[in-house]
Amino acid sequence: MRILMVMMAVVISTVLACAPAPPDTEIFESEVRQAEIEFDRAVADGDVEGFADMVAEDAVFFGSSTLEGREAVVAAWRPLLDPDSGVSLRWSPSVVEVSASGDLAVSRGDYRLTQIAEDGSISVGVGTFVTVWKRSEDGKWRATLDIGTPPQPAKAEER
Repeated sequence: MRILMVMMAVVISTVLACAPAPPDTEIFESEVRQAEIEFDRAVADGDVEGFADMVAEDAVFFGSSTLEGREAVVAAWRPLLDPDSGVSLRWSPSVVEVSASGDLAVSRGDYRLTQIAEDGSISVGVGTFVTVWKRSEDGKWRATLDIGTPPQPAKAEER
């Protein structure tokens, strides 16, 4: 009986020692924060291809309408990707959290929407956003779900 218990303890110890270590979520948090910054930069630079590569094929973006799929998202965001459109959207993540499994993450933060009218007047709206990121098979983080609050007029200190 004692030998059986010792053997079971050895087997259990071996199995536990061979179990994969949990993912290092701090590294993933850093990767997602960087992906969010690159996502913003792609929009600011008018980089349609870079923006599209950061959107998951099956993404869903909520805004004034629901956009389903990468193509629909890119098509709807084209004015924001056109530096001559008079519309600018900038954002920054303030919080990034990664699932224990290391394959999903959530980022949230503030955004700023600036619009220049034909008469030259400028309106600035601010709000908050939440993006769900999915780690793709190639290891790249891609936005799979995005939603933002409706923009509110910026206060003087936010302009």
